[in-house]
Amino acid sequence: FGRAGAIARRMSAAALSFFGLAHAPTLAVSVAFFTLAASLRNCLNPLFQPLLMSVLPESQHNLASSVSTILWNMGWFTANVISGVWQTQQGFSFIFTVVSIGVCINGWAVLAIFRGRQAQLQPQPVGD
Repeated sequence: FGRAGAIARRMSAAALSFFGLAHAPTLAVSVAFFTLAASLRNCLNPLFQPLLMSVLPESQHNLASSVSTILWNMGWFTANVISGVWQTQQGFSFIFTVVSIGVCINGWAVLAIFRGRQAQLQPQPVGD
């Protein structure tokens, strides 16, 4: 499964960690689950960006990078607004249960989309 499989496995592990965080009985357990979840999520960018760029023509790399950054920032803004409302209405456990489900779906979507895609080979110029 290559990079797509590695991303799906790490995101599944992160989802389990977020779910553990949602239902952790003590602060110490919460800190452990949060550290694990954040670490797993933070190691994904070096895996995802090369995967994305490998299936796109080189002429679209800058556009893909820009769109990814914009969507990431929009997602964080939206998540902050929604989680603030949810925390007052539903509580902390509900938020991280939803996060765990979303992370899991996202990981398996990456696998479904990128599995079996061939890298775009760029023509190499012939020597001078």
